[in-house]
Amino acid sequence: MTRTRFLASATRALFGVLVATALVLPAGCGHNASDEGLSAQDIYGTSDPGSEPTGVATSGATTADSRSPFDDYFLDAEQMRTVEQARIQLTTQCMKEKGFEYSEDIDEAMSTVGDSTAGLDGATWGPVDVEEARRNGYHPETEEDGGSDQDAAASSQQQPGYIDALVNDENTGCEDLAYAELGYDDEWFSQIATYDTARAAANESAVADPEAVQLFADWSACMSRKGYEADDPRSLVNKYLDGSQSGNPNAEERETAVADAECKADTSFAATLTGVINRYETQAVADNQATMDTIKRLSSQILERAQEVLA
Repeated sequence: MTRTRFLASATRALFGVLVATALVLPAGCGHNASDEGLSAQDIYGTSDPGSEPTGVATSGATTADSRSPFDDYFLDAEQMRTVEQARIQLTTQCMKEKGFEYSEDIDEAMSTVGDSTAGLDGATWGPVDVEEARRNGYHPETEEDGGSDQDAAASSQQQPGYIDALVNDENTGCEDLAYAELGYDDEWFSQIATYDTARAAANESAVADPEAVQLFADWSACMSRKGYEADDPRSLVNKYLDGSQSGNPNAEERETAVADAECKADTSFAATLTGVINRYETQAVADNQATMDTIKRLSSQILERAQEVLA
């Protein structure tokens, strides 16, 4: 993938936090916890480790200590809102100069990124809240579409040359230039790649930890007592989110989700798993202190430049 395409998709979605090497869950059921690597998105329900934990409907339970130790080195949600406002302003001005009308609402831009949650991501691990499970099964609650605003944006993007003006392989697209102007440069991406490798390794080691392995076994035993055979909650998420029942959970799915959520509560699944991962990530931060300090410095510079743009 070219740097431009990455900036157009992953960078905006991650608010500048690269998670390119994150390990993802393969399709299928019955996964062994020791075989799985987890990304920040998998664990915390966020693509941005720098945002403040605010909690989202899909995660259910909350815990006081579920922020990642990596979070302290990235901008928080309010600061990233400033960066996004500056990015939108720079992109809008650039597109106007190229003869195109570009419009993006800051709230919509922020909504494209999963909030950092005090708990596990429901889209990865399934519900931990029984009432949510009863309502939605394994289909996380989503906000209504923007309707006419989205239609207008789609219409603009159909103009000849619009996409190339916005983002292209030569890094001359307006969004490319906006990110570069804010400070998302080669040094940033190099440091973020090192960070992501370290975090992914920490997550992978965490789920192989005896405490995590036992947690999966306890959850599985609880499910077995309720009449369900599964050794990993993610296998159930995969089963019910494979597109066969998109957005319309049936009674079977809801019943399974309720049992799943009840077993998560009985085993303190969310708090225990995030606690184990937190220990490994704390060590990963210490082992990569120079990288994390550099990321913190570069993040501060990006925020300062965004504030200058908006002044």
